[in-house]
Amino acid sequence: MLSVLFSLMTTSLNNLALAYERQGKYEATEPLLLRGYTIFEKVLGGEHADTKDTLGKLVELYEKTGETEKAAEFRAKQVN
Repeated sequence: MLSVLFSLMTTSLNNLALAYERQGKYEATEPLLLRGYTIFEKVLGGEHADTKDTLGKLVELYEKTGETEKAAEFRAKQVN
């Protein structure tokens, strides 16, 4: 039950992050995606589709904002 609540909360964080990203508010997007990723990774594990999806969104955000080192760091996590 607890994992379902965490999943719902994290999905809401990701949806809010997406809304901010669409508005170009990247500084508000990053902490939401990072929080969502951390929760998904702890609750569902690194191999779960939701965790990997959020990880991919972080990579896209960092690439879009020119933060290539951060993008590379999170891209490496996608491979592992």
